[in-house]
Amino acid sequence: MFIKKVKSLILTKTEEAINKNFGKKPKIPDLIYPPNVSFGDFAIGCFSLAKEFKKSPEEISKNLSEAIKPDEIIKEIQAVGPYVNFKINKDLLFKEILGEIFSAKGGPASGGSGKKNFGNSEIGEGKQMMIEYLSPNTNKPLHLGHIRNGVLGMAISRLLKSVGYKIIKANLINDRGIHICKSMLAWQKWGNGETPKSAGIKGDHFVGQWYVRYYKEADKSLEAKEQLEKEAQGMLQKWEAGDSEIIKLWKMMNEWVYQGFEKTYKELGLEFDVLNYESETYKLGKEIIKTGLKKGVFVKAEDGAVITELENNQKITLLRQDGTAVYVTQDLGTAKLRFENYQLDELIHITGIEQDFYFK
Repeated sequence: MFIKKVKSLILTKTEEAINKNFGKKPKIPDLIYPPNVSFGDFAIGCFSLAKEFKKSPEEISKNLSEAIKPDEIIKEIQAVGPYVNFKINKDLLFKEILGEIFSAKGGPASGGSGKKNFGNSEIGEGKQMMIEYLSPNTNKPLHLGHIRNGVLGMAISRLLKSVGYKIIKANLINDRGIHICKSMLAWQKWGNGETPKSAGIKGDHFVGQWYVRYYKEADKSLEAKEQLEKEAQGMLQKWEAGDSEIIKLWKMMNEWVYQGFEKTYKELGLEFDVLNYESETYKLGKEIIKTGLKKGVFVKAEDGAVITELENNQKITLLRQDGTAVYVTQDLGTAKLRFENYQLDELIHITGIEQDFYFK
């Protein structure tokens, strides 16, 4: 391969320059990639050479950069501090690499368009990795942030698969919680039995309208806001207690959303191997928190909520004072189940920057 030829050439020229300048044949340092491509394509650090020749790394890099002469492949050699940077002739580099691609089996000569797996490797062979992306809520339609995460999720999954990893593409559906109850409560109060079909609206957009309606009504007055919050929290308590009417309403409205999501998934080309639902993991999360309380990892606050304190004195709520679960509750359960069920080596979450603190 051309790259191997380039690396070999750089090392040979470096060895010749060392012999010329210092009259010795030491072990040549490994080639590395500069932190910024503007510095060069390859670099050699002179730290080990400095130790051997009793000179500063900067002095050695300067000597070598002056001794190594450019040619048709190595366009430029430059000393930057303790490093010797090498820039490769880009025209030749691209010509050679494209030639390798098109001359590979399946290329134009055989009627194809180049070897499809050119550049693939097996560095991830034997490792199982889960990529979680999208994670929508069942109280509103997907938005631009979901599209971003979905596209990134698919791209990263394909890239990692191409280097040997066994990839599991996962979607965690946020299908329960106070936000879901708010859309349910609004439809229950003002929906008058309307459905996506009767309204002629895509299911996820239809349910999203009721989530918006909840806040419109709550903004009318402080009294209205307090009353609606009380009713929504009461609905969540009933849901976690298994109230049959609330569960029936929840299933119906979630199904409307799933039908809308499925259409969007197909239009965007999003694929998933696993669908996890927070409604199926929050109870396990509660058990984990219960165990943490016994061990003293978590504590009860004065108002009865279960919390944990981080190193920076930030307090994180794990269970509300009425015992209902929050976002982190089901995340604990979901993480435990995933590693147990799939024997994962790694798990990557693709989220928006607003989730940065939460994951840390």
